[in-house]
Amino acid sequence: MTGHVVGLQAAGYDELDQPVARLCIFPTESPADAARLFGEIPVLCLTTSSSLVDAPGSASSEGIDHIVAVADQPIVSQLLHTFDRAARVTWNRGVVDGHRKLHIFAYQMNVLPGIIWLQFATEAGRQVTSAWLETLPKEQAEKDPDAFKHVNVLIDVAVQHVVAAWFMIDQQGGRSSDLRSRSQLHRRQ
Repeated sequence: MTGHVVGLQAAGYDELDQPVARLCIFPTESPADAARLFGEIPVLCLTTSSSLVDAPGSASSEGIDHIVAVADQPIVSQLLHTFDRAARVTWNRGVVDGHRKLHIFAYQMNVLPGIIWLQFATEAGRQVTSAWLETLPKEQAEKDPDAFKHVNVLIDVAVQHVVAAWFMIDQQGGRSSDLRSRSQLHRRQ
């Protein structure tokens, strides 16, 4: 193995009702191998933009409809690199529920179909990113909330998982994004 780890992570509660994370490491570098084990059960393939760039040649996404990649590198640099290849970006912005101000941007790129890029941002980051995106010509980047309707559930699950993993941001649990209707959100009672 090259240091790339494919694993299953599930949040839950133990017998004392304490939050726990259950981990299972798979002896493969390919997320498709792990996803196939679940048959028809939908699996969220969540990674980071760095991991996608550094993925070994043996890593395969065959059979995975969508990969959600959290932007862990400067998003503007990543988008500029994409524009150099004549790519078109579709984006939307939302707010993460909770007691802290946290925003989320979702991106899809025509040159990388099936990958949904997520950027978490503070209020200042939201203002700067929104202002920059809105200056771009529509041939490069366009805000289109409808383009994400078919993946809103995946985005919501990814947001809940990532934010819950960041203990300092989410000490109470149960966050979600507003990229889809609040009436559809599943929350822990």
